[in-house]
Amino acid sequence: MKQFALKVWPRLKAHRVRYAGHLAFTLVIAFSLAPVRTMAAENSQAAETPWIKALHAEARLVASGKGEHAGRNTLLAGIHVKLDPGWKTYWRSPGDSGLPPSFDWSGSVNLKSAQVLWPAPQRFADPFGSSIGYHDEVVFPVVIKAADPDRPIDFSVKFDYAVCKDICVPAQAALKLMLAPGGQTGSRHEGLLSRYLKQVPVETGSGANRPSLAKVKIELAQPKPEILVDAVFPGGTKNADLFIEGPKFFFLPLPKQVAEGPGNRIRYRVDLTKGDDPKELKGKTLTFTLVSAAGHAETTKAVD
Repeated sequence: MKQFALKVWPRLKAHRVRYAGHLAFTLVIAFSLAPVRTMAAENSQAAETPWIKALHAEARLVASGKGEHAGRNTLLAGIHVKLDPGWKTYWRSPGDSGLPPSFDWSGSVNLKSAQVLWPAPQRFADPFGSSIGYHDEVVFPVVIKAADPDRPIDFSVKFDYAVCKDICVPAQAALKLMLAPGGQTGSRHEGLLSRYLKQVPVETGSGANRPSLAKVKIELAQPKPEILVDAVFPGGTKNADLFIEGPKFFFLPLPKQVAEGPGNRIRYRVDLTKGDDPKELKGKTLTFTLVSAAGHAETTKAVD
């Protein structure tokens, strides 16, 4: 238990004691019920590892041939997670409570870089506010670069994640695959990875149904520090939502929808009195992620 706690607790801000306390309590309960499942799966031939089971979830590593990302052909893998009904896991920014997944590639050989891509998440309401993440199933695509493109990659990842319902259960899987220089030719996982790549938000306005920001107003001064955003969802507002991320370790409250207007426009407000000191945002960059049933987009904006 100490090893897990030390690894993830620095992600939580001090002012979020009520959330951290709830999560700590539920994690303690989970540990008392069962140990963390720390297992390694290694496969040097196939395009996937075996499933590594945890309480209410399982994870595996899958590989594909070269796929397209950001207009380029690239070597792809994916961390595939399946969850029991009613259970969820978290996005990179987990919301009011929760723990984001973490990925450790340090055991890999001939790996230059591994970039995790994040499929569009959804918002979940709970007694402690709202969290952001996934239910049922998710694949985190990974864009891979080899140090030497002519040699295979001994691709290894230690994957830590949390699985939550009424309690939160920590899970860990150590996964390893040998990736051929050109990828796994004819991999049966190409369709799976392609489906989740399409769910990764791209630059706003780069497609017919991609949502975009029509207006952003940021007020850092008291007595009413806030962020007001007018977002446009050309493909319709079904399942539309907005998530905003600040600097690392800065707690930014979740946006709330305050109005809906013509032209598939939605206004969101962030009450900055409920987060960290708004003055800390001056000169920093915010990331805006817009999701909807028709399309997803992401963009950044510097705070003046």
